[in-house]
Amino acid sequence: MPGFTALLHLDVAGLEAFADEWATVHRKLKEARTGFHDDVVSPLHNDHWRGKGGRAAQDYCDRVQMDIDALDDEVRALRKFLDTEADGATGRGGVKGLAG
Repeated sequence: MPGFTALLHLDVAGLEAFADEWATVHRKLKEARTGFHDDVVSPLHNDHWRGKGGRAAQDYCDRVQMDIDALDDEVRALRKFLDTEADGATGRGGVKGLAG
């Protein structure tokens, strides 16, 4: 357990900034997924690539999208956890309680 001195030196604003950075990561992932879908996936599917190569390319791109979505789910979950803890919604006071 941290002592009183450690709590005095705790960078509460840094914890809030850390939590806010995850919102930026989420936004960038959404932009990347949208760009990938619009620039790669849609043209690939709309051109109706044929044969094994076309189907393999479509399947691969679909898996990439699912991977991006899964990563974004993890980022959003971490962001929600940090927000909950930082805001003290779990009843432990969060950052506001630490600052106080």
